[in-house]
Amino acid sequence: MFSIPGNLKKTLFNLLIFLILLSGICSGWVKAQSFFSLKPKKTHYTLDFEFTRNLILIPIMVNNRGPYHFIFDTGISFMLITNPEIADQSGTRTNKFIPITGFGSLENISAQILNGLNLEIGKIKGQNFSAAYLPPSLLDFSSFLGVRVDGIIGYDLAKDFQIKIDFPKKTLVFKTEKEAFNTRKYTKIPLSIQNSHALVEACLKSETGSKKVQLVLDTGAGNSVFLYAKSINGFIPPTLKLSASLGWGINGPITGYLARFPLFSLKTLELKNIISAFPQLPDSLSNASPQEGNGNGNLGNEILKRFTLILDYESGFLYLKKNFQFRTSFEYDMSGMVLVSTGEPLKRITIAHIDAKSPAEEGGLLEGDWIVEINDKISTQYSLDDLDTLLKSGNKKKIYLVVFREGKFLDRTLILKRRI
Repeated sequence: MFSIPGNLKKTLFNLLIFLILLSGICSGWVKAQSFFSLKPKKTHYTLDFEFTRNLILIPIMVNNRGPYHFIFDTGISFMLITNPEIADQSGTRTNKFIPITGFGSLENISAQILNGLNLEIGKIKGQNFSAAYLPPSLLDFSSFLGVRVDGIIGYDLAKDFQIKIDFPKKTLVFKTEKEAFNTRKYTKIPLSIQNSHALVEACLKSETGSKKVQLVLDTGAGNSVFLYAKSINGFIPPTLKLSASLGWGINGPITGYLARFPLFSLKTLELKNIISAFPQLPDSLSNASPQEGNGNGNLGNEILKRFTLILDYESGFLYLKKNFQFRTSFEYDMSGMVLVSTGEPLKRITIAHIDAKSPAEEGGLLEGDWIVEINDKISTQYSLDDLDTLLKSGNKKKIYLVVFREGKFLDRTLILKRRI
């Protein structure tokens, strides 16, 4: 059996990002005003992105080095660096730190401020940016995604362009105000920009009634919806709930529950039977007002990827058009385990976490098991995306595994179960 370091147990990536978003910024950090722009004579630029585990990865040159891999996360109000190679570049480190406080029982930590970052994203350039730096020992995004991740960028990039996110084509199209997108076939939804966060109004309907909520538009969240129940006046959650260990945040374990809503709507666009997560938060966050820029929760890529999006922060609108994924059903993991990629170069599929009384536990699997074969195929033939799809592919479906544990190869049968 392989030992799983504590940093690999930060399994729910989208909640980890949300934690930083909500509680990681100190009011004493005043960022320099920096802007992105297209190179001269350019009015638009198309950038290919990689989409893995419901997250967008883009290449960025930093101080003429790279390219580095950044998550494009509209839910984060500042740039975050996790690669020490960037932090160690001459002249970027400062003696300023900001506290990262939040969930869990572990000690508080601090992020170091980096200055003087010049960025290049294809035909897009930006100079003199600041960022917060946390070492990979605290934030191991790479193991969770199965590819190297060097940082996260969000509002700094989104505010300076109209941006079209085309999930089927895996492209971002950037345009200046001189050349607007054709939005005739799109649904127009107001965006409220508060404290560098974009919020949209949505409606949730269940057997207990319907509620309008303000949600942070969050492409750095792989889930459908996160909700802070205490922040919604008169909210009664759906009757059918699944208590769940939602993963690890920077400061320790995060608990909560999952529930289905029969109907979720953005203006006239309606989605059925979505799955929402309800993390158990400190009162300082769960009672936060939408006017403080936190909203009542966040809206993630499990819903957003069903549309082609146009973001227009300057005008205050989000435009949505259905794509071929719109009617795909919402399913949650049916195994009760979280997989990560370990080793070099991130090819060893390892079990990082197992829920109590889950199919994985009942199938005799243990945290730290190295999965060698899956249905008679070598595990390296699967990406983490492939496995996520497989592990929610059907109630009572059998999956045959060979795991390596304490020097022995063991056969195990995993029987999937729809838990929510």
